[in-house]
Amino acid sequence: MAMIRVDAATRWNHTGYLLRKGVKYRFLVPPGQTWRDWYVTSGPEGYSRWYLAPLSPLLRVTTAANGRPKFFTLIGTLGSSVEDAFIIGSGTTHTATGDGELVCFANDVPWAYSNNQGEMLFTVDSRR
Repeated sequence: MAMIRVDAATRWNHTGYLLRKGVKYRFLVPPGQTWRDWYVTSGPEGYSRWYLAPLSPLLRVTTAANGRPKFFTLIGTLGSSVEDAFIIGSGTTHTATGDGELVCFANDVPWAYSNNQGEMLFTVDSRR
């Protein structure tokens, strides 16, 4: 089992954790963690606000393998590409679609990372 740290202000958090194609992984965020998007405090599931609806289509990930992420949803990807993005949120299981490094981020619009604060910690382990 590995403990991973994701900084909200970093666009691509390289974890050093390698995923293997076809292997199922379990991700779990311990309860009570928050990070901030400007003045909005959020947990790993992210948040929605009516006044941000016009910006929603500009999020880095609008559709993931396992759902539709919100602002500041904790996202995992295979390498530095959103093509294989999946929602980690507060916890999930995910089968890797290829071999490569797990890279994570807080889902935000690409130009807005400078006002982000905080970090999320989560565990990941394989379920063979």
